[in-house]
Amino acid sequence: MSTRAAPKPLGQTQWWRLRDEQAFVEVSVSESVHLLSLALANADADFILVWVERKAGEVTIQDRTIENWVVHSVASSQSIIRAGLRTISVIWTANRAILFAPEEHLADAQDAIMRFTLLEKRTRGLELDIAAMWPDLVKHIPLLHAVSPSDLKKQDEVNQATEKAHHMVLTQIRADNEFQQLAQHLAPTSKRLFAELCHQTQLEKRLEAISVPIDNAVDHYETINYRMVDERHAHTGKWIEILIVVVLLAELALNLFEHFNLFGSIR
Repeated sequence: MSTRAAPKPLGQTQWWRLRDEQAFVEVSVSESVHLLSLALANADADFILVWVERKAGEVTIQDRTIENWVVHSVASSQSIIRAGLRTISVIWTANRAILFAPEEHLADAQDAIMRFTLLEKRTRGLELDIAAMWPDLVKHIPLLHAVSPSDLKKQDEVNQATEKAHHMVLTQIRADNEFQQLAQHLAPTSKRLFAELCHQTQLEKRLEAISVPIDNAVDHYETINYRMVDERHAHTGKWIEILIVVVLLAELALNLFEHFNLFGSIR
């Protein structure tokens, strides 16, 4: 009489949470992870990474369960990224990821996933910011050609848009530097896995694509601000000219009054 083999144990399992762009914090080590409890207990986490110790090519029934846990967390508009090296496999989404790797590669793989997750989030944020700014860019196009005195009332919203555009530039510079992986302390395995994750998400093309609208937004609002400054100076100059004319007229009126008074006293 044959007996069904017991499922292979999950092996050493660890998980981390990432919140507010801080480093991963290890919050549990166990032989098995109740994934539903894990998700509910960390609903405020931006990202959850679960590591399962695996040798190359090793697959268990529990692996499928964990994969489903990641896949089912993804909205229809989001992507599921599968990447890996010879002994490392990653299933990644914007808020959850599973890392299958031997323990000796855990630190490097974790570092790559953390850096990639933050960079992808930064890039996605820029893409959303550009889309949100587009209506303002279109609305302010007339200010590129001419600014009237009544348009000066829009200075506050133009200032806000200008500040946002420059924040986007700084974020883009930071993202470009992170993509280059120039830090000397990065391990080769971490750099290779990071590059593979970036390749699977077309991150390089996405960073190139957002550079044009960001540069355009900065140029757009620099031109508008120059025109608004010129119009404000011109508007102020007109009032100064009017004030000078009024003062001259008042002086002329005073001189005429004194002249007539003097003429009357002589008669």
